[in-house]
Amino acid sequence: MAHSRARGRRSSSAGGTLGGSHGGARPSDPSGRWRELGRRSLLAGDAAEALWYLRRAVEDNNEHPVAWWLLGECFEQLGDALRAARCFKLASRQVMTQGIDEEDFEAQVTSATGRRPRRTDS
Repeated sequence: MAHSRARGRRSSSAGGTLGGSHGGARPSDPSGRWRELGRRSLLAGDAAEALWYLRRAVEDNNEHPVAWWLLGECFEQLGDALRAARCFKLASRQVMTQGIDEEDFEAQVTSATGRRPRRTDS
């Protein structure tokens, strides 16, 4: 069960940054730790575990577009296209409304997922 596995690893160190100047992973940033653990789980092919972590990341900081994009990747891999599309659109909208550099966002998503994000219609 992804939930119990995730709970067993809650104390893992986050390391790395995904947020740049927009809320990167720091020891005092719970959403950054959840986001990093979710990213690692996603890259390891465990979308269900990644979903658990990334839901916590957006609960702690719902204004982080990379976290929303990664959450969309989880839903997509789990076969929930509607929720995935909603997450991708929200992430894209946040990039625009928060004045985040699109190239920086794309670089962060590419680094986190191993592929460039697709364009979405906001």
